[in-house]
Amino acid sequence: MKKLLILVLISSFYFNVNAQSLSVTGSEFANPLGNDPCLQTSASLTVRNISSTTHDVLCEKIIIDTAAGTENFFCWGANCYGSETYISTDHNTLDPGEVDNVDFGGYYDAYCNPSTATVQYCFYPDTDPTDRTCVTITYNAMLSNSVSVISDNQTYFYPNPSSTTTRFIFSEKNCSNLIVLDNLGKTVKNINIYNQQTINMDISDLHHGIYFAQLFKNNRIISTKKLIIQ
Repeated sequence: MKKLLILVLISSFYFNVNAQSLSVTGSEFANPLGNDPCLQTSASLTVRNISSTTHDVLCEKIIIDTAAGTENFFCWGANCYGSETYISTDHNTLDPGEVDNVDFGGYYDAYCNPSTATVQYCFYPDTDPTDRTCVTITYNAMLSNSVSVISDNQTYFYPNPSSTTTRFIFSEKNCSNLIVLDNLGKTVKNINIYNQQTINMDISDLHHGIYFAQLFKNNRIISTKKLIIQ
């Protein structure tokens, strides 16, 4: 009987030591608006304190896989952190039972590269980094199903940069339209294509800056090109 009681006490102690204080929920996949790799991808998570103790919670970013030339960053504890920061310097205080579905944000910039990134986010009390709960998010997971890229030397603007007019030249046939976006993702031009492989564009009405042009075929983006207006 004494041996059984000791075993129960040891088991109970083991459970309490290893019990997690936080639960984290959210989608494991995040994709940009319209599956456009030129737009920033964002993800949100809900963090809940499931313990009976108030905790100051930190967030750690662990990059599992990413592509060269892309960036990811996150926000937590009322601050946002650059791509080179992996652990938040500020915490978010959660009382027992409190839920936070606002303060965390994960972000991925592919800069028109149709690539994916897999990032793990771990949350834990600042007093115990081992008491962590982690969620893995794959950014731009759907792009492989929605984007087929034409070779760079087959699609281009000339001249680029330009200030008044430019030509968009492409080799693909039976394309439907060309959409030009500003750096906030707002459509500034939508040009229908009729058996053309060269489009003369008046860009004198656009402000100086960087724009992105998307070439569509069968309702899919087949090429994305950068246009610089001086």
